Amino acid sequence: MPASTDGLLIVPYQQETIPAGSIGLMYLQRHRLAIVEQMALQMGLRLSEHTTSLPRRPPEELPSSFPKDAPAVVMQTVASAWTPNKQWPKEYWQQMIELLAPDIAVLEVGTESVFDQPPAHPRFRSLVGRTTMPQFAACIQEAAVFVGPPSGGMHVAHAYQVPSVVVIGGYEGTYPYPLARQFYSPVPCAPCWLRTDCPYDKKCLRQITPAMVRDAIKKTLDAIS
Repeated sequence: MPASTDGLLIVPYQQETIPAGSIGLMYLQRHRLAIVEQMALQMGLRLSEHTTSLPRRPPEELPSSFPKDAPAVVMQTVASAWTPNKQWPKEYWQQMIELLAPDIAVLEVGTESVFDQPPAHPRFRSLVGRTTMPQFAACIQEAAVFVGPPSGGMHVAHAYQVPSVVVIGGYEGTYPYPLARQFYSPVPCAPCWLRTDCPYDKKCLRQITPAMVRDAIKKTLDAIS
């Protein structure tokens, strides 16, 4: 990120063409600061506050299958391939969705799904792998509640001030997101930031039961109804 006469110039990273005087911005592991604060620190800056402002997505960007007749619970079941230790068990996801009232509209988004067979819920729909990034953001923007692990979807929900239920476990800590109900497990090894398989069978995630998450979704929906 070299300086320019207009302030800062951001350029794509290419090893062979890094401009002289550039400052590399890197994600710091095991750090409790928000990413924007981490980057600011590497440039010698301190941020007194940080907010994320995203442009509102227009109605025409919503996929045609987005539920229009009921508040939508939008879910992202898989965070990323960075670590397996963010992944709430598949059977927990399935049980939680099947515990939801049958009139609740449930929409799954993201690039991957934890499911090989859809849950037995009458209003479950999957758009996994079938949205553009603007459509992904539009779905979360219009959600009544977002549910997922620490993920891009979680951050988008916060940016659009959408209430969320976040299944964290013990891989990392909680986030300064006031509209999020966060399930953090303070087991002795947490936060672990472990990128290899957990030697304790992800006890931190398994102690977050489907009923606990279902109840948090219900309380969130009740609060906004």
